[in-house]
Amino acid sequence: MESSAAGKSWRHFSSNMALGSRGHWLNRAGRSLCSSPLGHGLSGEAAPNPDTEQGLGLPQKHPIALPLHVRCTRYRNFPMVEPNWSMLRSPRSYLCNFLGTVYKNSSRENLMEVLKQDGLDKLCWIAAREQWQPQETNESFRIYQDALLQSDLTLCPVGVNTECYRIYEACSYGSVPVVEDVMTPGKCGNSSIYHSAPLQLLKTMGAPFIFIKNWEGLPAVLEKEKNMSLQEKIQRRKKLIEWYRHFKAQMRDKFINILENSFLPNDKGG
Repeated sequence: MESSAAGKSWRHFSSNMALGSRGHWLNRAGRSLCSSPLGHGLSGEAAPNPDTEQGLGLPQKHPIALPLHVRCTRYRNFPMVEPNWSMLRSPRSYLCNFLGTVYKNSSRENLMEVLKQDGLDKLCWIAAREQWQPQETNESFRIYQDALLQSDLTLCPVGVNTECYRIYEACSYGSVPVVEDVMTPGKCGNSSIYHSAPLQLLKTMGAPFIFIKNWEGLPAVLEKEKNMSLQEKIQRRKKLIEWYRHFKAQMRDKFINILENSFLPNDKGG
């Protein structure tokens, strides 16, 4: 249903675009350290081409921050996940998961230390590596998807940047992201201060995540998790998956609306 609606919206826009447009568009991916003139973290930026806008005498517009979410990217060929009865209602084997690279002198090392306390790592699916791999193997990718499906929570420590694909991939499987809410080096900014910071959009949209400032607080999060009933977890999964569906639809509609307002002929006033 979602794919069909998205396809209709895009086909409608594309057919209108074929009738004529008022400018050129610059679509630019952000950089991990937010060093791009238009970039705010890993999220992409879309903005009318300023040279074209000036040449046509049209008002210049500010860049529009767009999120990383999986629907808009082919990164790692992550699949479109359709929720089913088992995903929503079955008990999950692990309280949490983290499968990823542990960078030296990073908060991810702190996370590993916290997990080893009181045997918390036995309650979670943990697979740490020292070297980042740009491409997963079919086997490692399958294991990662299984970990998302079998875990109530997905731990999302910062890497080079606060925002990461893991956040959105976890949403697809109803595994609540536990997001480390800290400012990373570079020009990304703190989400509590800067409107364009990586997590600000998620907070504004009411993402039903667990935001954590320090991994020392994780044991309390997991203790609360152990005391939740299956029914409570089922309701939470439904809420997360529905929020993510709504979030993607809103971002899609916002993007198309911006394109239409920027490029399609303005019929007002004849």
